[in-house]
Amino acid sequence: MYTMTILSNNFTSVVLKPLIFLCLLLSFNIQAMSQSSLQIKITDLYNTTAKVYVSVCEKAIDFPANQKQIKGFIIDPKGKKEILIKIDNIPYGEYAITTFQDMDGDEKLTTGFFGAPKEPFGFSNNFKPRFKGPKWDDCKFIYSAEKNIQTIKLIKLF
Repeated sequence: MYTMTILSNNFTSVVLKPLIFLCLLLSFNIQAMSQSSLQIKITDLYNTTAKVYVSVCEKAIDFPANQKQIKGFIIDPKGKKEILIKIDNIPYGEYAITTFQDMDGDEKLTTGFFGAPKEPFGFSNNFKPRFKGPKWDDCKFIYSAEKNIQTIKLIKLF
């Protein structure tokens, strides 16, 4: 013969609730740990001391003029000709990257005739503008577990 024991409310609040909370916490941590970092490698720096500005952007109607930046970085190359940035905690999805090296130290991209950059710059997918600036579709990429590295080679027009 079987006897059925009814658990008290005390057992539920003391043992089961913390156990459920712990299981949920572990499942979130495992998911966060399993996502790979977005890595951005910027090569061919023109100067080993001038800072490099990097923007990771979501889709915007007037990209890149009106960027919808979700992450931004100012990197000191510390004597190196390339830099590597690892970004955690952004969801997989569609992004674009813009970057420039601030050669004159004014904290903005210096432009010249018709708005053409005078300083080294680059875009994700290594898009190289010819007679006009880039569009979103030129620079967008899919960040996923399999595609998590973007290498950008800086270029200079003048």
